[in-house]
Amino acid sequence: MDSLAALTGGAPVAGVLLGVMVAASAIGLAVAPGLIEKSLFRPHWLVPNHEYATLLTSGFVHADLTHLLFNAFTFWAFAFGLERASGIAHTFGFWWAVASLDYFMGYSDNMAARKPGDLGAYARRYIVGKPHVVGISITSGDRQRIGLTEGELVGGTP
Repeated sequence: MDSLAALTGGAPVAGVLLGVMVAASAIGLAVAPGLIEKSLFRPHWLVPNHEYATLLTSGFVHADLTHLLFNAFTFWAFAFGLERASGIAHTFGFWWAVASLDYFMGYSDNMAARKPGDLGAYARRYIVGKPHVVGISITSGDRQRIGLTEGELVGGTP
């Protein structure tokens, strides 16, 4: 660890994360394109498809070379100084928290590209006829005011 810290100017976590990001993206772009597709974080597939690993893997893969170069440069520009200033634990926490910003920054564009047929297919695959849980947070006064019975809240009949 001491030699890695020396090699990275006192920021070993940033060095490892940058190396993994570049290596994983390069492999996905040049050798195994399926790696990128498999690593993407899709919130609506997380639980139904048990894709929990994508919470981590999505922060390391990039869709194209421009995306990789931009993110690697940005990471290099900020991560090493951040780790030296705040320590390893803060560095892990910060980069884990921002790893999925790419997904959320393009969320509106991705949703606008969906067609009604896509929504129907999603509903048939994940919602219609599937077991489900519904939660409601309501005060007892509001529940009584709208005439909602306790039986209706727990799935029984009114």
